[in-house]
Amino acid sequence: MVARSTASRATGREFEDNHLMQEVKQADVFHSETATSVERWQQVGMTAVPLKQEQTQQQKNPEDPASSEENTGDDWNHGQPKGKAAEALMLYLNGSRSHPVALVDDRRVRPYGMKEGEGAHYAPDGSEQMSFFDENGHYVMSLDGPSVKDQKTNKTRFVSVRHVNKKMQSHDGTKVQEEKDYKHQGDTVNTEVRCSKNRIEFYSGDKLVGHYDKPSNTWELYESGGQFRVIINSTNVIGQYQDNKKSFRVDKDHTHIRYQDNTIWVDKDGCWCSAPLVVSSDTYE
Repeated sequence: MVARSTASRATGREFEDNHLMQEVKQADVFHSETATSVERWQQVGMTAVPLKQEQTQQQKNPEDPASSEENTGDDWNHGQPKGKAAEALMLYLNGSRSHPVALVDDRRVRPYGMKEGEGAHYAPDGSEQMSFFDENGHYVMSLDGPSVKDQKTNKTRFVSVRHVNKKMQSHDGTKVQEEKDYKHQGDTVNTEVRCSKNRIEFYSGDKLVGHYDKPSNTWELYESGGQFRVIINSTNVIGQYQDNKKSFRVDKDHTHIRYQDNTIWVDKDGCWCSAPLVVSSDTYE
């Protein structure tokens, strides 16, 4: 009996993160024993919100008194759900079952099969996104597709490395609810590199200043004012100021520079120009 009063296994129905210490909203322990608002202890520097418990077709609605097995005389289960869930180790400090704390893991989404010395911080939604470490390096990974949370949607995702501005969160317990919509990804972005399946994008603030397109094997770089652009692909390099009438181009057959109707180009046969050449000093030297 003493052991039962010290620690128990449980399943977590749902989790609440709008507290200084995350809480398990409902944890089903023994038959008909459901603890509420249980503190969940996590390692410093690591935090995540586990998925809700899955619902099954046979699951009764615990909020409907008429559906509770307690009211049918069959047993006194109080409608505890039976779907797959995150699991908790409930610790009853000093043997008191009135104020447990929970240690939580979720075998629905945890990556497995790692080798000695490897580690990861992974997405708790079961999308296989992760930050992974091995002896060769550190990998930050995202991928398109469904997740355990949403198995029907083939979602498109990206990886973002960004420098941001954001206000510090208050750790005054009286203000936590005021900050429940806090933007952990940043209020505004200073600089960012964003990778998706077919593109690498570069941002200055919210302005796109360059990208690489994988299907066309093309780089485009442009300054934030939108006046100048450089295009690099498998056939040529093009530079433009405002439009193609102020431009340069290099490809395997020729090189040219252009300013409005004046053009100079060079190919294997010689050097050519669209207007007579005038010898003069360069004012931009």
